[in-house]
Amino acid sequence: MKRFIASISTNTPDKLKAKLFINTSEDPALAQPKAADGSDRGVISPIMLPLYNAVAPGERVGISLIVTTEDADAVSNDETQIAPFIDEKGTVRPDRLVTADTQENFVRFMKELDSFFCKGNADKTAAYDLEIIFAPREETPANSIALMRALLDAMVPGEAGGIVEVYADVSFGIRVLTVLMQMIFRYANNVQDTTVVKTVTYSQYLPGAERQKLQDLSYLIHLDNALHHAEGLSIRSIGTLLDLIESTIDEA
Repeated sequence: MKRFIASISTNTPDKLKAKLFINTSEDPALAQPKAADGSDRGVISPIMLPLYNAVAPGERVGISLIVTTEDADAVSNDETQIAPFIDEKGTVRPDRLVTADTQENFVRFMKELDSFFCKGNADKTAAYDLEIIFAPREETPANSIALMRALLDAMVPGEAGGIVEVYADVSFGIRVLTVLMQMIFRYANNVQDTTVVKTVTYSQYLPGAERQKLQDLSYLIHLDNALHHAEGLSIRSIGTLLDLIESTIDEA
């Protein structure tokens, strides 16, 4: 099973035009998608790259979208309009308040997803199940734990069992998401033992740049796991362990 995790941006939609990316990791799962005429095709969200490259014909995958919500006492003003969230089915959610920018970015994401999904496969038979995870803007311990719980539940294998391959993007969303992801992946790898982290991408959007650098941070997850298991390797010096890892990378 493949699980794709991304956040809906809360930025002004005008700043989130389709971008072309430089694949700094050279991972084929992050190759720039192609348009019908063979030219590079820009995307709004980096998660579209693995969705294009890593989904096989006939495959059904899971997509988890993190949507930032506002407090119930949030007040609309000239710059920030607050309203109930409207999901992909057009259902109004009065219990979930979002900014107008977040709502518009969600709509744009879903349009791109539906027109873009699995375009790399000739028969276009792949499908997806969408899960929306709401994350309050207020970054309290309770809210962080609730988000961690939701993400861990998303990475549990279904009835068929097996391994969950995770492709995540942390370019957008609440500030603590990158740290939370690292903690979640450590737990999933070491305790659940059913999760394989394939890519964790981050892109800094630079105004006016023709292409944006796309960083794959998954190596940090694997490095964190190595440090976590240092005691089991009878290596007492972190410096020695890092030297060992660095030499292994150089040989590869």
